[in-house]
Amino acid sequence: EPNFSPDGLSTRSHAEYVEGDTLNAMIKEDLIAERIAIDSYREMIQYCGNDDPTTRRMLEGILAMEEEHAEDLGSLLQELGELLLEVLGVVAHLLVELVGVLLDHLLELLVVLLHFGGERLLVRLVREELLVLLLHLLGELRVEAVQLVRELLQRGAHAIFVWVFYI
Repeated sequence: EPNFSPDGLSTRSHAEYVEGDTLNAMIKEDLIAERIAIDSYREMIQYCGNDDPTTRRMLEGILAMEEEHAEDLGSLLQELGELLLEVLGVVAHLLVELVGVLLDHLLELLVVLLHFGGERLLVRLVREELLVLLLHLLGELRVEAVQLVRELLQRGAHAIFVWVFYI
């Protein structure tokens, strides 16, 4: 009597069953299993040789389907990779936009603080290193701080500006 239980099938299987955690991992595991099946069918075809042409043709038909499945899975993996790159590009663009908006708001806050608080408040900010952090962030992101420098100099904070950049 045939044994079709999952345990019985897995003990006779040519490929090991590995459960993937992600869609990409599942497809890779399926592709590995397809390639193992392809190798197995090739061995069976070679074993049959010319002695049993009917079985050989049947196995060659199954082999062709398995090769098509493997090709489909390989294409799917490639498309998923391209899609992932596209999604990462969109996320990177959104992060750049978000950082730009954040920097705009930080610059506006600095200008407002200069306008209402004068140099005394700016000195307190420098002492707390907020301004230094902001200028460092601007430098790291290659953002031109021309407007910030202009505003600092217009508000009479030349000495503080020089102090921040030369310390």
